[in-house]
Amino acid sequence: MVRHEVVGRRAERESGQTERQWQAASGPCLRRLFATGLYPAVAHLVTGGNDHDPAAMFAAGLNITLTGLAAPA
Repeated sequence: MVRHEVVGRRAERESGQTERQWQAASGPCLRRLFATGLYPAVAHLVTGGNDHDPAAMFAAGLNITLTGLAAPA
């Protein structure tokens, strides 16, 4: 969690964009990607609106990891 915050703040500083600005710029591309249905766990994490609750973020990240491990190769 701490690493995620550090990386996020570094990215904001280096890019000159806040997280919200990046999300607004990336939104159209992500919506098209999620519409394919190929990444349901990531789509749920991004659109789920967990408001950065640490427990919810951990659970969502764990779900994505386990879903990826269980996926057929």
